[in-house]
Amino acid sequence: MTNSKPVDIGNDRQLFLDDFWIDHSTDVTRILHRPDRRDTVIENEYPWEKGHVGGMTTAFDGEKYRM
Repeated sequence: MTNSKPVDIGNDRQLFLDDFWIDHSTDVTRILHRPDRRDTVIENEYPWEKGHVGGMTTAFDGEKYRM
């Protein structure tokens, strides 16, 4: 991707899953590790959530993604 100007990311962290943020590299190998199943992230709180927590929609709203 050779950009004429750097992209200002401020203090945001970037996840290097593809080459979008990487201008060039030499003798580097990208290794994506298998995720580890750990503690529950979202638990149901109400009777109507039993058996299913999810089904969200993601939308781009101006400069942000919203769920």
